[in-house]
Amino acid sequence: EKCKDLSLSLSDFENQPAVMGLDLAAKNDIVARMLIFPCRRDGRDKYAVFGRYYLPEAAVLAAKSAQYQGWVDEGHIVQTDGAMTDLNLVEEDIRSELSQFELSAIAYDPWQATQMAVALSNDGAPMVEYRNTVANLSDPMKTLEALVLDGRIVHNGDPVLTWMMSNVVAKVDAKDNIFPRKERKENKIDGVVALVDAIGGWLTNSM
Repeated sequence: EKCKDLSLSLSDFENQPAVMGLDLAAKNDIVARMLIFPCRRDGRDKYAVFGRYYLPEAAVLAAKSAQYQGWVDEGHIVQTDGAMTDLNLVEEDIRSELSQFELSAIAYDPWQATQMAVALSNDGAPMVEYRNTVANLSDPMKTLEALVLDGRIVHNGDPVLTWMMSNVVAKVDAKDNIFPRKERKENKIDGVVALVDAIGGWLTNSM
């Protein structure tokens, strides 16, 4: 909540360098993509993040909470027809953003994403495979935590990301690696995973 900056607008970042994190998850669940841009705000170097989320109509209607329908109505979630998320629409949006921003990497976990990744890569998209293992997620998750605590992550009041962040449980292994988990199936964290992937792509590519 303290990282909210309602003056942020994605349109202000056209032609600016960015990294995307992509979490396709299951096709009947939330698909999330996060964009992260370096920026200068209030005299400090910060990172602006913008989320886009997709959910099939059947999942919206079946949800026990009315918040999904509310977020669809407010434009925070893109609702696709039927019982499965329309991944063609997700791919079309990514192609549009490739021409809108200077994307240096699109970090994705290959589970559920191989077909889209190959199609985008064949057309020149900077796809970076980023498997969601504990070893891969720990460093960027620690970086995200530090940026949040330091007030250097800023978002435009995204209620979906705020909710997902509240659902994250930081699990710690014997080697002090941390990784994101959720306590209940309905406590979605897809946007946070996509953001951690984006930061991982950023760190891996030394941007």
